Amino acid sequence: MKVITPSQTWVSTINIITLLGAEPVMVDIDRDTLMVSAESVKKAITPRTKAIIPVHYAGAPCDLDALRAIADEAGIPLIEDAAHAIGTRYKMNG
Repeated sequence: MKVITPSQTWVSTINIITLLGAEPVMVDIDRDTLMVSAESVKKAITPRTKAIIPVHYAGAPCDLDALRAIADEAGIPLIEDAAHAIGTRYKMNG
């Protein structure tokens, strides 16, 4: 069982993956946004991939639309690590 997460993250993201008996697959981040690269996530998906855990970083959100589309296409859950998302807004309505 594998779980995809960005290479730039705090150790607790990796710890919970391994504590649950899964193998973390760390993928590249986008150099401009410092967020997980949707393209690198898509390339890393295999039949053993069971989840994607993007990490919102420094109060900025990941590209959730792109990541949700990838997760939906693969039929796997998208679990957000929002520990650094205090004050983050993503496509707020109203």
